[in-house]
Amino acid sequence: MTAGNNGTPENGEDDPFGYLYRGEGDQPAPAERPGVPRTSYHQVSRVGERRSAPPQSGYGYPQQGQQQQPYGQQQPYGQQPPGQRAPQQQPQGAPEPPRGGRAAGRAAGGSPNRRGLMIGAIAVVVVVAAGIGIAVATGDHQNKQPTAGQSDQPTDTASAAPSASAADPNASLPKQFGASLTLGGKAAVASTDQGAQGPNGSYVTMPNVGDSATWNVNVPTAGTYRLYVGYGNAGQPASATLTVNGTAQSRPINLDNFTHQSDPTHAWTQTWSVVNVKQGANTIEVSCAQGNQCAFDLDRLWLKTN
Repeated sequence: MTAGNNGTPENGEDDPFGYLYRGEGDQPAPAERPGVPRTSYHQVSRVGERRSAPPQSGYGYPQQGQQQQPYGQQQPYGQQPPGQRAPQQQPQGAPEPPRGGRAAGRAAGGSPNRRGLMIGAIAVVVVVAAGIGIAVATGDHQNKQPTAGQSDQPTDTASAAPSASAADPNASLPKQFGASLTLGGKAAVASTDQGAQGPNGSYVTMPNVGDSATWNVNVPTAGTYRLYVGYGNAGQPASATLTVNGTAQSRPINLDNFTHQSDPTHAWTQTWSVVNVKQGANTIEVSCAQGNQCAFDLDRLWLKTN
């Protein structure tokens, strides 16, 4: 048997295992160089021996001649390689600045609540207005405080309040209770029926013709006045004659039962008649004359301006 072509390499190759030495793309192994033993691409290394990796370049790898900094260590400021921009340093522990857009809004705490801001602004305005009002009121009060030598109190007691006569012109006019009058005939003082305003409830009874009660009165100013007569009548209509300074009035005083009471305690009332008096002393007489019905009790007399 002959070896045939077993010992002859094909295509000029004398090594049947030449494919082991070929590079990628089925390219033939590099030509042998004199004096250099042929080696395989898959070289065997010793156990524990580290082979240095060929230098690499490209994105993420330092350029040739540039020393790579350890991880986490930055190049000192001002010593960055040409063409590289120094990264912006942030203080340790400082929060990362928010980015633009919606992310920035979320990082800043969300979009502002316009309604809340409006309510807050209104509250501030209300507080400021209240403060201004208080300041104005306080200032006015302070400005109204009396200064030295001044006083809000009146210097004259009489000028501080009007007198009784100025407030009521009738206050100074004379009055008289029936029990203090000058009585004539069978007129008498009594206090049986309650309700009279005289001292201890006293009054004057004049049941008969000829009974009289005379008031000697001093009038400050001459003129026309109203003569008021306080009396009590719990029965039939009554009347009396009025005489001023010796002259009897043509019209009697009407002393009717205006209260329509049958109980003398609740039958006290008043009536009036116009009289002309002079300044100074005057005599006024109430009497039971002929034609009068004298069933009444005289309580008091007083004058009022007409």
